[in-house]
Amino acid sequence: MTIDRCEAPLASNRRNVSPRRLAQLLLTRPDDLKDEHCRLQDDLIRACPEMIDLAWLVRGFADLL
Repeated sequence: MTIDRCEAPLASNRRNVSPRRLAQLLLTRPDDLKDEHCRLQDDLIRACPEMIDLAWLVRGFADLL
């Protein structure tokens, strides 16, 4: 069994983001994020199609709450 990894090129000037930090960014209401965090979140989400799907699902679930 193989795991498909996102192969999108990453900017060399981007800092490493831990899984915990990414989860925090995804779970924070967009209105509560600073501009720099919104840009980081958008960059990370666009890194691969699976992240786009994940963000869409998380936001859809948040709308239910």
